[in-house]
Amino acid sequence: MKERRKYKRIAIKIPVRWESEESRKQGSSEILLFDTRNITRAGLFLKTKSRPKKGSHLRLELKMPKGTKPVNIRGKVIWVAKKGVQPYLYPGIGIKFEKISPADCKRLNAFLQNKFNNFHDSLELKNMYMKL
Repeated sequence: MKERRKYKRIAIKIPVRWESEESRKQGSSEILLFDTRNITRAGLFLKTKSRPKKGSHLRLELKMPKGTKPVNIRGKVIWVAKKGVQPYLYPGIGIKFEKISPADCKRLNAFLQNKFNNFHDSLELKNMYMKL
């Protein structure tokens, strides 16, 4: 099966604060805190019991490692996990990144690249030990 994704995805738990832009405009802004299940340079999957509708716009704040500022992103819900179809992902939402400042984009990409490099290094180390 051919991979459809443009970017590599990494399974990682990152705390995310988010709020719906629609609720913010209505003055009933509720900020929620959940964790990512996986992330790419273009979007993320968020495990959440509070599921906005597909097409909703969100403001996201990704809590980065200690000592660094959060990454702020505007995104759009592009799919909502269905209990009968994706029980292992339910409840959750897929979010596509729509707007991110150049500085936040650079920091997010550096963070992800570091995680990919560490993952690759750990696989090489595992393979080396398996050969011993």
